[in-house]
Amino acid sequence: MMTQWDRASLGTVLAHARPDLFGGILINAFYGPVLDAWKDQFATLKAPLQAPLPIPATVSVDRLYKSLDVSRSLGAAKAKYQSGLLDDARGRMVFVNGVERLRPGVSTALALHLDQQRRHSNAMALVAFDNTHDATSHIPSMLAEQLAFRADLRTERWQEIGGVVFSEDDVLRTRTHMKDCNVSEDTVAAISLACLQLGVGSMRVPIYCAHAASALAALNGRKTVKPDDLTQACELVLTGRGTSVADSPPTEQSREQEDHKTSNDDHPPAAQKDEPETVDALAEQIVHAVASAPVHLDPIAKRGIDRGRAGISGQTGGYVRASDRGRPDRSKRTQLGSGRIDILATLRTAAPWQTARANPTKGSGFKIMKADLRLKQFKRRKQSSVIFVVDASGSAAANRLAEAKGAIERLLSQCYARRDLVSLVSFSGTQARLLLPPSRSLVRARRQISELAGGGSTPLAHAVAEAFRVAQAEKERGRTPFLVFLTDGSGNVSLERAADRQTARDQTARLARTLINGRFSSVIFDTSRRPDPRTRQLGEDLGAQYQFLPNSDGDTVSRLVRQRIGSH
Repeated sequence: MMTQWDRASLGTVLAHARPDLFGGILINAFYGPVLDAWKDQFATLKAPLQAPLPIPATVSVDRLYKSLDVSRSLGAAKAKYQSGLLDDARGRMVFVNGVERLRPGVSTALALHLDQQRRHSNAMALVAFDNTHDATSHIPSMLAEQLAFRADLRTERWQEIGGVVFSEDDVLRTRTHMKDCNVSEDTVAAISLACLQLGVGSMRVPIYCAHAASALAALNGRKTVKPDDLTQACELVLTGRGTSVADSPPTEQSREQEDHKTSNDDHPPAAQKDEPETVDALAEQIVHAVASAPVHLDPIAKRGIDRGRAGISGQTGGYVRASDRGRPDRSKRTQLGSGRIDILATLRTAAPWQTARANPTKGSGFKIMKADLRLKQFKRRKQSSVIFVVDASGSAAANRLAEAKGAIERLLSQCYARRDLVSLVSFSGTQARLLLPPSRSLVRARRQISELAGGGSTPLAHAVAEAFRVAQAEKERGRTPFLVFLTDGSGNVSLERAADRQTARDQTARLARTLINGRFSSVIFDTSRRPDPRTRQLGEDLGAQYQFLPNSDGDTVSRLVRQRIGSH
């Protein structure tokens, strides 16, 4: 099995040799000596590509493409253009540090460019560095699909790296002789079957595997693809892409092989061949090699599965436009007196029209018309408001109220670090109460949690109504509410404050479906001693993700809430 360093080295060489086929490589790595050693090793590989081109994570979409050069246009009194970074990247290796911080428009533009450059001789090879510390990769799936290889150097130690070292001759040999290496139909069928068993849904991935097998054969100076080449190629491409490993049912051909093996047990081992002869055996070998890797599931696809319904009601991380503060956004057409004028955008708009507006009798000055005016626009992230709805009834106190308090303590610290507002709704007895209005005070929130005492009935219907009232008020203030329910789901007090268990359940389900489901993102933690179907059903009525609290430690709870909020 290859190490992560060998995977990063070999994947980069193959992408370096044929960027038109592989697109590039995604490398998870921290800033430090390991990443510096990798860059020092591969920055010298100039053939067939030129010197590496760094692209900052803060680059704008306009800088990627050919655009108007304002200073030169003003000096020449006519439009002058400057080349974009994608034009300069032709035939070169491109480094993007902090790919997780790319703006959505930039990552989309890079993905489209990689897709459009297929089969072009002057294609670029993209090396995307994800510098995040958690296990979930934050690179957009559209861009990740364009990169054939992945490697994770975050667990590598600087003292232990090394081993696989390549030269420019290896790159040139792979590029030159790869066209002479063909993959058989049985090999393609085995790759497709292995992708199916691993839960890989992209049709590009099997193509990457076949090309990588040919490239490895060419790198080793062979014209035929051997099973070892295929296994190594699939390990390079498929590791980190599967979403599951399913046990494939035995086929008729495999049954016949098993029967034949059983009937010939007296044959010596030397009569058996080392190389698999069937598609099923080769696919099984591929799946075993990929599944043996420390991390074989796709964090990008898994992220989309875990988030569930998080995108229904909007998330923290969404932007709201403003004219006073925030991150600069595209300017818009405006009139005088309606805001701050964007001078550069106005000059860009007016520059192409200077020749038509030239008037010899009135001089050759730069002329700006009212239609050229552009207003500065900004965008800023919506502020999130996390609303904890905590069951403080007698049943909850007897079960898991202490564990619920511990989980909330961990979440409060993260909310404070993100500058989120926190509020607390407690329900017990015959009503639900807002103990803590939306606040940033971590001390006040912790004091309310620690003083929360359990006892009494469970007015769950009142809690749902009160949670909706608080969430709706926060939404009207321009914030993004997020609901965290911690309850055992055993409501027994109706809206009329009567002890009617069946009526209370019906009212709770009706309020959850009509008030909260589909409007606010939420998660419900089951605080029962064992998973309760009533709580799971309440989660479905709320449109919330269900999680059993005793099986969830603090890290699991915080990660789940962070994913649902959408704050990475």
